[in-house]
Amino acid sequence: MDFLTDRTMNLTELAMDGLMARQKVIAANIANAETPGYQRKDVIFEDQLVKIMQQENLKENIKKANSSGMPLQVQHTFIPGSNLDVNTKTVQAILAKNSYEDFKPMAVDDLNEPITGDGNNVNIEQEMAELSKNASKFMVLSELESRSFTKLSDVIKGAQ
Repeated sequence: MDFLTDRTMNLTELAMDGLMARQKVIAANIANAETPGYQRKDVIFEDQLVKIMQQENLKENIKKANSSGMPLQVQHTFIPGSNLDVNTKTVQAILAKNSYEDFKPMAVDDLNEPITGDGNNVNIEQEMAELSKNASKFMVLSELESRSFTKLSDVIKGAQ
């Protein structure tokens, strides 16, 4: 395993970027809770992370099939067929693609009905709960990242 490009660390970093974007949007929602006509926003990114994980799993399977000389069994819907020659242009393109660069958290409007007469649909209590939940997720991922770096540091130092 290459510690500097570990998939888990890359995905954790992306998830933290998505959570940070969401935190900013939630803060904006709270700041605009009394702004007439303001539509709350949210940030979506989880489906992108799932797609990146699927692409990285496929790359790993291709590498294993290539090293073993066995035909690649593909169970993914975005590649037709059950067997692929690991030397095809399609497979080589998959291996060359940087899955992580496509990650872009997107802010989207919440089109739910306004909760006030002025057209604003921000529920301050809901936003505060989302802020807390989002911060907790970020802290968990931050701790995971910290532990990964601690393990890497121990390996470098030769600690047991």
